[in-house]
Amino acid sequence: MGKRGGTKHLKRYAAPKLYDIPRKEKKFLTRPLPGKKNSMPISLVLRKFYKTNKEIKKILNSRTVKVDGKIVTEPKYPVALMDVVSIGDKHYRILINKYGKYTIEECKEPSIKVCRVENKTRSKKNKIILTLHDGRNVEYDANIFDSLVISIPEKKVIEKINLKPNSQCLITGGKWIGYKGVIKNVDEKTKTVTITTDGIEITTHKRYVFPISKAISEVA
Repeated sequence: MGKRGGTKHLKRYAAPKLYDIPRKEKKFLTRPLPGKKNSMPISLVLRKFYKTNKEIKKILNSRTVKVDGKIVTEPKYPVALMDVVSIGDKHYRILINKYGKYTIEECKEPSIKVCRVENKTRSKKNKIILTLHDGRNVEYDANIFDSLVISIPEKKVIEKINLKPNSQCLITGGKWIGYKGVIKNVDEKTKTVTITTDGIEITTHKRYVFPISKAISEVA
């Protein structure tokens, strides 16, 4: 009889390239629970502050760790781009650098989060439902690849950021991953976006462009 289901294990050499980890020191790595695209386990974030799994489990069981305002006690809880991780009174945001790795930056605005629209559908009651990059669904009207500024933990939409000229953005994939800049032009025919960053103009596909809010200083 053949094997059923996927593996519960994750080897370090097979981990996503987004993980900023040593690949050859140990063999295995905690696999995150499903639910978020390109996610990593909260235990991997806490490894930046604690040395052992025993310390990580202790801080999680103390119920002082939150992700987007929600108390987390599961070491495999998934964390992804733009998530706000709170450890006691300190807050951090998950970003991406120019090497294509997740980074943990101190967060000055822990009450807001930017989410990009990945899909758009209609419910049975003919209401517009948006699927965001972190897996959540909201009832709001926006175009695919636009972004929404959401309050946490209330999960209310505060602002819509359109993918249009003069909007600030973060590039999340491709050759220019991790670069931040201002959108100069959006070509709907070729699905490309021209961005001004570091004094140069670059062009990348729409799916790699993440419009961001000026209110979030760590990505401005």
